[in-house]
Formats: sequence, C-alpha cells, structure tokens
Amino acid sequence: MKTKLLVLGFLGSLVLFGTWIALPLPPEHIAPSWTFYDRHGEILFTENIVQTQITQIPEDLKTMLVAVEDQNFSKHFGVDFVALLRATYQNLSQKEVVSGASTITMQLARLKYLPQAKRNLWYKIKQVLYAFKLEWHLPKETILEEHLQRIYFGNGTTGIAQASQRYFSKTPQQLSLGEKALLLGIIPNPSAFNPIAHPEISDIRKRLVLDRLKDEKIIDQDNYQFWKNEPIKISPEINHEIIAPHFVFWVKDQLSHVPYTTSHIPKEIHVHTTLDKSLYQANLHIAHQEITQRLKDKNLHSSGVVILDNASGNILTMIGSINFFDKDRDGAVNMSTAKRQSGSILKPFLYALALEKGWSPLSEIIDEPLGYQTKEGQYNPRNFYAHQFYGRVRMREALVNSYNLSAVYLFNHLGVEAFEKILNALHLDINIAENQLGLGSILGSGEVSLLNLTNAYRTFPNHGQFSPYQFVTKVTDQERNPLIFNTYPLSQAPLFSPSTSDWITHALSDNQARYKLFGQNNILEIDRPASAKTGTSQEFKDNWVVGSTPQYTIGVWVGNPDGSPLHTSSGIEGAGPIWNKIMRKTHQDIAEKNFSYTSKRIPLSICRRPYLDEADCAEKYQDFVLDSELHNFTKTKRPPLRISFPSDGDIFHPQTQLLLQAINTPAAEVQFYLDGQKTDTFIPHLSKGPHTIWVESEHEQSEVITIFRE
Repeated sequence: MKTKLLVLGFLGSLVLFGTWIALPLPPEHIAPSWTFYDRHGEILFTENIVQTQITQIPEDLKTMLVAVEDQNFSKHFGVDFVALLRATYQNLSQKEVVSGASTITMQLARLKYLPQAKRNLWYKIKQVLYAFKLEWHLPKETILEEHLQRIYFGNGTTGIAQASQRYFSKTPQQLSLGEKALLLGIIPNPSAFNPIAHPEISDIRKRLVLDRLKDEKIIDQDNYQFWKNEPIKISPEINHEIIAPHFVFWVKDQLSHVPYTTSHIPKEIHVHTTLDKSLYQANLHIAHQEITQRLKDKNLHSSGVVILDNASGNILTMIGSINFFDKDRDGAVNMSTAKRQSGSILKPFLYALALEKGWSPLSEIIDEPLGYQTKEGQYNPRNFYAHQFYGRVRMREALVNSYNLSAVYLFNHLGVEAFEKILNALHLDINIAENQLGLGSILGSGEVSLLNLTNAYRTFPNHGQFSPYQFVTKVTDQERNPLIFNTYPLSQAPLFSPSTSDWITHALSDNQARYKLFGQNNILEIDRPASAKTGTSQEFKDNWVVGSTPQYTIGVWVGNPDGSPLHTSSGIEGAGPIWNKIMRKTHQDIAEKNFSYTSKRIPLSICRRPYLDEADCAEKYQDFVLDSELHNFTKTKRPPLRISFPSDGDIFHPQTQLLLQAINTPAAEVQFYLDGQKTDTFIPHLSKGPHTIWVESEHEQSEVITIFRE
C-alpha cells in the first residue's frame, strides 16, 4: 500500500513539475484608463494612469506589508503549505470559506496573469504554478514592489502611488505611519474597507494593522498609541474638472469586481452611467447653498442626496458631500453610501409589514409610556417630545406623525425577526438580533446608507415591487466593443402587496394628517402630491427626509461625517429644506402630478379616535381602506381615563417635584385638579400631609387618587 502511494505521489509530482515547466506565462495585465460619461454622453471624468516607480516605495511599507499579509513570505517559495493546510481544514470544518491561504506571491500571480480568470480548480492550480514561476525568476524584493504596484485599494484606485494620491494627495514616500496602516488595512476587502465609502470600518482596520505591527515589534509603543488614536484625514488630489466625483469613484469600485465579457484585456474602459449631469449640478448647488448659508448655525456641514427614477431604478443624482475637496470637513467621504443611524426613517416598512400581517388601517395602536422587558433589560421608549403621548390612535396618525411609542408597541407585536427579514429583503442589511439592537432599532439604533434607503422607499410608488438600483447603461473598450452591461439586472420581486404599498404612499402624502405634529404649510409640502418621511437619530447626529412622487424617489441626509451632533436639528429642519427645493427643481418640467393606485382601496371618512362611536365623534379624517377592512371593522368602547402617575397612596419626600400623567385620553383633552384647584401637570412643591389629585376629560370621565408628602 505504501509503495503504491509513493508511486502515485512521485507520478503526481512529475505531472505537476512537467506542467510547471510547460505552462507559458501569459501577457501581463496592464491597468486600463477609464472614462466616465453621463446619461447624455457628456464626459464626467477621464482618469490618468499613475505608475508607481519602484524607487518610490518606502522600505518600511514593504516590511509592514509582509507583517500584515504574509508573515512567512521570506520562508516559502511562493506557496505557504502550512497556511494552505490550515485554511483547508478550517473551511472544511465550517463548511464555508472562513480562511484563505494566498501568499503575496500568489496574489501577484493573480494580478499579473489571471485578473479575468474564472475561479475554479484549474484557476487555483495555475495561480500556484505561476507563483512558483515568479519566485523562480524574481527576487523577493521585486515581488513585494510589483505587488504594491498592482494591488487594488478600493474606490477605483490601483497601486500604492494612485492610492496615496487619491486618498492623501501624497507620494508613497510622503505617507505617515498612520496613513500606511490605513492603506494596508484596505487590501483584504477594498470595497468594504476603503475610507471614502466606509470611514468608520476603515478606522477599525487601521487599528487592527497597528495591533499587528506592534505585536511584530515593527513599531514601538509610542507610535502605536499615537496613530491608534489619531484620526486620518482624507485629502484627495484629483483634477477639479471632475463632475460627480463621489459617484464616479463609487461606480468604478462597483465595476472593478465584475469580469469583462470579452477574453482580451482592454486598454481603455468607457463607462456610460445613468447620472444626469445638469440635474446633479443644479441639486449640488441647492445643497451647498442650504448648508453654507441657511443651516450653518446648526453645526451642520455636509449633505448626501440620491435621486432615483422610479420606473428604471436609474441613479440620476448621487451627491456624497457638498464639496469633495474640503478636507477639513471630510468632504471626500461619500455620505450617500456611508452607513448612518436611521432615526425614524424605517417606520414605513414596519407599518407595511403590519398590513401584510393582517392589521388594518382602522386598527388601533397604543401610544402610551409602556415599559418592555428585553434581553438587555427594561426598555422605556419616549416620543420625540418626551412627555407627550396620544393614547389610542389609528395607524395613519401614528405613522404620519412619527409617534415613537406607537411604533414600539407595533414592533413588539410583530416581532424583531419578521421586521429584520423585510429590511434584509430591501437590501438595508440591519442585523437587529445579531447586534442586539432589539426594539430600539425602529427608533434609529440601526444603521443604513442613503442610497439603499432611497431605493427601498422606491418600492412603495412601484406598488410593492422591489428592484436593484442601476448605475450604468453600457461599458465598452477603446473600440466600443461591449465589456459589461447592466451589472445589476432590473429584476423585480414583490415584497409588499399593491394594497399595502398604496396605503403607505397615500398616508405619507397626506399633508393634513401630519398637521398635528408638523403644522400647516410645512416643508414637506410641495406643488404636487409627494409621500415623505423624516428621521432624526440620537443626539441629533443625522437628519433624513426620503419621499416619492410618481416619477422619482429622492433621499436627503444632512449631518457631519465625523459624527459630531447638530444643534437640535430635526429631519424636517435640517434635511427638509434641501429635500423640498430639490423636489421642486427635479419636477419643474413634469406636468403629471397624481399617484396611480392599483389596489381596490377607497377613501373613507372615519373618526380620528378608534374608540368613539360615529355619533360621538367631533373629529373625522379620510383614510384609505379596502371593502373587507370596512366590513370586518368593529368599534371598541372607550377605555377608562386613569392617572398613570402618581399612584394612589404614594408617599413623597419634601423636595419631590411631580409631573402628572394620565392615559387613554390625549393630554390636551384632560384637566388636573390638586385639592380642588385647577393645576398644571407640573407640581414643583407639595405641602406636608395628604393631597387629592383629580383628573377629568372632555368626555366626562374622571379619576381621583390620594397621595402624601412626608
């Protein structure tokens, strides 16, 4: 048996060696030049290729590369068999790829000879054989230098020279230790780790690289501590003639991972995008003016804007900041693709889920200060105005006025897993359970990007059909032969029924329904029906408005890339004015205004309070319901008015200040009495002894309790 294995092993070695000898080296892959066009064929940017001279690569950068990417580089001959066996064992054990074993030499073999090769067993064999050939013909030093000349650093940058220029306006020799660490941190996943698209993740990667360099004693403790805590500013050096730089570099990053559809390697790549140059420039001017003039007193310095065509999903505008070249405000960071806290902007998807689960617009929702027991402990949500709540309300009022207590009540009934499934289907990718976000995710503890969020909202005017956004119409080589077309096919998937989507659109475009919280003639009203929803994250760090007309869905974010809070600016105050003006500008030549509703929903005049009989109702509004909902709907009796705080028999300290609260009736409809005298809800001082608190409502309900002061 052993003899047979030895013979088979010897024969296999001969075959492998013979293949290695016979396998010719293909032509080296040379990075092509790129030209980007808008939807009308106007040039947005032509990129000049930056070649790295070997003398430009600092020695310490090579040492750092080995420490981070291939610690056994000096010991192996192109393939690290120990690492290969370990990775194979881990991947087989986990039944998925959890570890890789590519050496720097193997990576260079892929970049030089196999950039468009299909990933299969023969590809891996050739990569190993080419790695052996490189080690046979080139010294280790040259392999390191060529690797740094060819490696992709994200955001459309190839090679250390182009990356140094794109991110820091420097040559490789001028990079600081922190900047080198940041660039090396990008290499494993250039799309996810580059600092323009994902600044927070990029900073984490920088710290991990510094940890490795310290452990390998390549840097000392002082340098480690300084650069670990020092923020790295992105300061790109690009021709200022470029139009829509955030969009252009984002598109190149998306296309850099798509194989060419032809076998030859092009010298030029011509990308025809969906962007509308004139619309982009007009809307950039609006955002810049609003941020620099009207909103400057709110410590607000940046804005992201996305405009999508509803029918095609084409990105017509992507604004990543008001000034790509403003390094003091992190202008190069693309705030259209960066993830930020969502605030209340996810609530429409929760209400859509409720309708899909059988709830009716006529259903009542509780908006009261309830406590919820979660894995993380007691959770006590509050409304935007912390001491206000609205009792028992209908879905339209709760959604359009963005009541927090109602949303958490509904979320608690529907369940975290069901909502997370919907968000992931919309490509919002919030792992609520995994990140222990829980019920608070509906109020903004989750993070989303403006681009994905705007595309998710496009589902509603499209009657529940979800499809990916589009960013290119065609990609060709220098001879105009097609290379890539429709990277993301326009495939639609029904996520919500037409009746659900119609109700969400109808509710969010109901100006009268939001008067209660936003007032009349608010910034969400334009010259035509438009659905709109605002969002404000914790500590006022992010302001959102996303909304649709029949033609377009427009999303606006405002805030600061470094996460510094705004001066008490809500979504309607910060993002609202920009959204309003961009909406008007985008629709100035469009005559068609009204939404089309494909479901059998009909307008119905109903009582605002779900517990009142029609005869007792003093306030009605129009909702949008199905016949089945109308026939199955039954009115419920009004619950008793009661005092929720304090409780009967409570004893208080002499310095105690009280805030009286009642539930089941809105605060505006009740009157409190203290010892027979009318009183406000706030009682700053109580005299010693017993006190009677009495509350009554406009509907002749009342309750009396007795409390004591020591």
